[in-house]
Amino acid sequence: MYGYQQKSVRNLERDIGRTRKELAEEERDIVGASNLDEFNQRQVQKKAERKERIVSLFQTQGKVQNSDVTDLLDVSSATAYNYLEELETEGKIEQVGKKGRSVVYRRSQ
Repeated sequence: MYGYQQKSVRNLERDIGRTRKELAEEERDIVGASNLDEFNQRQVQKKAERKERIVSLFQTQGKVQNSDVTDLLDVSSATAYNYLEELETEGKIEQVGKKGRSVVYRRSQ
């Protein structure tokens, strides 16, 4: 196996572990909630808190990549992408670059 393939495998294994962790957290929230409304309210609050943490990351760093968010929140790459897309839709950040490793995000002007 080539070095770049080993790195890809390690990244996939890391994302699988993070996804499992996210699912376990969600399961704990479901079990701890007395009803569906309470669970939904917790999820909305958790998402808002995480998005605020991402926005605060821009105060210390001029540009942020998907990997910065995965490390900050200990979430999968897909989850980090979803948070960044939501923040972009809300107009809080903007994407620079089209796809792949060249994509970075910066605060909206």
